This record gives sequence, C-alpha cells and structure tokens, in this order.
Amino acid sequence: MTRQYRDAYSSFIALFVVAQLIVCSIIIFFSKHYIPNSNVGWVANAYFSLFSIVIYLSALKNLSLSAGNAFIRIVMGGSGIKIGGAILVLLLVHLLLQPLENPEIILFLIIYVLFAIFETYTLTKLNNH
Repeated sequence: MTRQYRDAYSSFIALFVVAQLIVCSIIIFFSKHYIPNSNVGWVANAYFSLFSIVIYLSALKNLSLSAGNAFIRIVMGGSGIKIGGAILVLLLVHLLLQPLENPEIILFLIIYVLFAIFETYTLTKLNNH
C-alpha cells in the first residue's frame, strides 16, 4: 500500500469518527427529548455508515484504475442508490418496527444530510489526491 492510500484511509477514518460522534450525539439528543422509544436514528446511522464505507472503498479502488469516468459513475450511482435505499429503509422501519412520527423523519433527514456532506467532502478530497 502506498503512502498516498494510507493517507487517504487515515483521513477517511478520522473524518468518519468525527461524523459518528456528531451523529450519535444528535441521536441521543433526539432520544432524550423528542422520540424516547425510537430506533430510527440507530437504523439510519447503521445504513448510512455502511453505505459510506462501501462507496468510499469502491471509489478508492476505481480511482486507482486508469478509467477516468469510473470514479464519477461510482459517486453518481452511489448517490442514486443511497436515496433509493434511504426511502426503502424508512419504509421498512415504518412497516416492521413502528409507525413513524414527524421527529423521527426529521432525525432521519438530518442524518442523511450529515452523511451526504461527509461523503461529498471525503470523495472530493479523494479525487483531488
């Protein structure tokens, strides 16, 4: 593994930990004040965390290849899949676990936006390497 990839991994891990601290703090805040018996925040955090890791590793792999458009396709395809998956996750939580209330949907959207910012920043930083 080259130094450039080690730097990319370590940068991603550091930013991922910061994102997790922020998201978990928001989930705990919502759990104490608005939605005490809800699992939506933790399900959303798990989904977006796994998705971010998969997209980052896919982008890193395709960045090392010489195909210039592969990186763009991974990022754009990942964004489309993430939106569709987010809707599916909300629907499954609503049908299987509990009916959703407005604070739960707001929490889900906050987590979505935070992870979108995180992914955009890390992928832009990766592309600039």
